[in-house]
Amino acid sequence: MFGIWFKNSLETQELDQRLVVLHRTVNARRPIEASCLHDRRYELIWSSAAIEGSTLTLAETELVVRRLLTIENKSIEDAMGALDGAKALEYVTQLLLEQKDGPPLISEQQLLRLHAILLHRTLTEVSRGEYRHHEVRVTGSPFVFPLPGEVATLMADFLAWLNAQPLTDPLSAIIIAAETHLRFVTIHPFEDGNGRMSRLLMNLSHRSSFNRRAASCITPL
Repeated sequence: MFGIWFKNSLETQELDQRLVVLHRTVNARRPIEASCLHDRRYELIWSSAAIEGSTLTLAETELVVRRLLTIENKSIEDAMGALDGAKALEYVTQLLLEQKDGPPLISEQQLLRLHAILLHRTLTEVSRGEYRHHEVRVTGSPFVFPLPGEVATLMADFLAWLNAQPLTDPLSAIIIAAETHLRFVTIHPFEDGNGRMSRLLMNLSHRSSFNRRAASCITPL
């Protein structure tokens, strides 16, 4: 179902042309310096949190993560979210580096650990590192998410699909990453953090050797 819907909806000629242009732009800038990759992680942490409503700027996010500073007139929750996001990205980097001879795989145990890391300092009362036990809805959307009792089976299928995706060319890798996001958020397996988790998994799904080399350039936060 996902493959047919995704292909019909997104693999249009226009999208393919845009991906080709982006790919050429990246290739024109190789080799990419380690310092550039190092700085890029702060943008990944900031942008993912901003989508979820964080008010920190990119510069403030870097201050919080690098110097453990709080920002005046900004919420503590946003700062804690930035720190957790940094640790979660570091864990994804670790998973990439641990599997040097093949595509990165992620087990259910590792997935749940990633979620626990991502929400470690959250101030709200949510379940960390376990699938949701309640029904969920998105305000204003008619979409019906799977029932809690269906989540474990659907996630087993999702992980089997994700781990079976082959090493592929960069353009196809972008499509796989987008479908990873689609499949994950459609299940919505966690009480909170689903969007941030899906974006972390998109990074993990980039199975090219370049992505692993990029990860090796990034020192721990």
